[in-house]
Amino acid sequence: MPVPARFRRSSRPRWHDLTQRPLSTWHIVALLLLTASPALAQPAPTPPEPEPSPSIDSDADSDAQPQEAASSLSPPVETARARLAREPIERPAPATAPRTRFWRMPRELVRRPLTLPQAVIRFDKGLAFSVFGTRAYGTGTFGFGVGLHDDFELGATPVVGNLGPPSFDQPSVYARARALSGDVQLAVRSRVWVPLWGQQPTMWEVAVELAATSGFFRFDAALEYALLFSDPLHQRIGAPLTATLQAGPNGFSMTSGLYVYNDFDDVDVPLLFAWTYAFRGFQGPLADARIEGGIADLSRAEQHWLIRWSLRFYAYP
Repeated sequence: MPVPARFRRSSRPRWHDLTQRPLSTWHIVALLLLTASPALAQPAPTPPEPEPSPSIDSDADSDAQPQEAASSLSPPVETARARLAREPIERPAPATAPRTRFWRMPRELVRRPLTLPQAVIRFDKGLAFSVFGTRAYGTGTFGFGVGLHDDFELGATPVVGNLGPPSFDQPSVYARARALSGDVQLAVRSRVWVPLWGQQPTMWEVAVELAATSGFFRFDAALEYALLFSDPLHQRIGAPLTATLQAGPNGFSMTSGLYVYNDFDDVDVPLLFAWTYAFRGFQGPLADARIEGGIADLSRAEQHWLIRWSLRFYAYP
């Protein structure tokens, strides 16, 4: 009787039979996979992390690295903080601050130079009213001055208008050179009055000027010589003296002196008072307003007196 298939011995080979049979191709592949699987399962080695470099803010100094860890062949590593403490940091030199522009013209009247500073221009507008004996005179003028150098000045009064009888006020040009500067100044001035119209003669004047300053006080003196080219020839010698006191932008002056005409034909001693107000600016005064009045000759005070107004403007480069 035949044995049923389910009870029949399996036709698959047993394990001990496999050792006696040659290996097939898929057996070799399976063995290789089983052998390599532990190596594939291991993670790849990570590269070593770089050692942090010492910084100024880190505390990795000589305390964190004891000196006994270093041998005689390898000296201790110098930290960044110790190196910076030993070697000074070279910092760039600060940029030089630009120089502020210096004062070209002192605002205080007592410290004004006898000559205009270089490239400074002055414009003068004046109005004068005077009485000599029984006659009254009025004159309006406009002039200017230019500082060609700190010690040399040129100027002119090209516009002169007589508001009364004709006088010796006429267009003029002048030059002034300074020899000394500082608290004591010395200058030489020359002026020529040119008769552009009318029958007035030419007049020439030369003067030596002296100015001394001390604090808020200033003293001015001059020696003048004027020559009137008329027929006959006339001359005048003058020695005006002026004292000025400064009080803020205000300047108070008093002028006197002595004027001699011809061969002492006439001698005048004036006494004049003036007030000057300076309008301040950045480089110096923007303008000066001045009023002056008094007696032209003390010996004839009721017949010789005058009053003058003037306004000066300054222009700077």
